[in-house]
Amino acid sequence: MKKILLPLLAVTFLMASCLKDEETHFTQILSPSGLGVVFADQYTDTIYYNTTERHTVTTAQGWLTPEADFISDMKFKDNTLYNFRVPIHFDANTTGKRRTGEVLINAGDYSAQAFFVQVAFLKITRPFHIVSSTLDLISFGPLGDSIYSEVDSITFTAFDNWTLTAGEWATPAQTSGKAGTYTVRLDYTENPSATEQRLDSVVLTSRGVSETIPLFQQRHKE
Repeated sequence: MKKILLPLLAVTFLMASCLKDEETHFTQILSPSGLGVVFADQYTDTIYYNTTERHTVTTAQGWLTPEADFISDMKFKDNTLYNFRVPIHFDANTTGKRRTGEVLINAGDYSAQAFFVQVAFLKITRPFHIVSSTLDLISFGPLGDSIYSEVDSITFTAFDNWTLTAGEWATPAQTSGKAGTYTVRLDYTENPSATEQRLDSVVLTSRGVSETIPLFQQRHKE
């Protein structure tokens, strides 16, 4: 009996389908393809896979938990392909460092693994994150304004209730909210000097994870 490796298939929501070849045995991960990336305050993601085997779903890491208890109550039939969608729950990443984990589809010789990395930062899209090839945060893209600017904005997606703390001269128009995607206006106080660059920041916090968003106003070019 040989293992059969198949190419990636499109996700199907059929519960099961019969196979003509009684010698066919396999397990394959449909999603995530490669590495699943989740944010520091994210609660859940999902793995999709199919298998012909009786199996369990486990993980060795304590910060991600598969919701797969229903599988132990299933009565598997031979010569049948089963398709599964399993939610994965994540603790908030308050470590300040990215972390990686794997979800194991334990099916004997036909086992498979789904891999996740949880980054140490929030989903802020304005200004954008600059990250390394290993998904570590390097810095933010510039959110710089003219010395005469009076307003700008930031955009982010929070996966939990959030707060936004004002800086010295930048004040958010909204300082808290529920999970969702937001563009929040920042109101600037007048710059007393047209010849000096000034720096500030606002702090976004969601699910116990805080991130400082840098701001600056350029000095007047002489």
